[in-house]
Amino acid sequence: MKKKKSLKKKKKAYKRKDKRTLKGERTKLLQREEARKLREEVAREDQQERERLDRIYKERMKKEEELVQSKEERRLDKEVEQRLEQQKQEDQTNQPENEGKEQEDQINQPENEEKKQEDQINQPENEEKKQEDQINQPKEEKKE
Repeated sequence: MKKKKSLKKKKKAYKRKDKRTLKGERTKLLQREEARKLREEVAREDQQERERLDRIYKERMKKEEELVQSKEERRLDKEVEQRLEQQKQEDQTNQPENEGKEQEDQINQPENEEKKQEDQINQPENEEKKQEDQINQPKEEKKE
């Protein structure tokens, strides 16, 4: 009987150990599963954070590019304005010279008009000479 009791005690002890080990294994499995889920969650959050930072970076780069373009446009506008001012100044300095030339042209204009009138007067004479030349040409051809 003592043997039976001791065997029963041993069996109970093994069962308790088995229960404990099973329970321990279950908790280990649960902990591993929980850890895996946490790792996945952390990985998802990291990915989302990276995407958010990428968007922020792209937005900053876009704004920076726009700033550079606007600065370049302003610089070009200033250059164009400066060139226009320089041209105006040059035109103003050249304008008195042009006025002097215009006055000379106005003075010379009556002379030019007189030449034109003379040319018009001489034009009928030139036409007469041309007609005579045309008439004289056939005679010259016959001589040859």
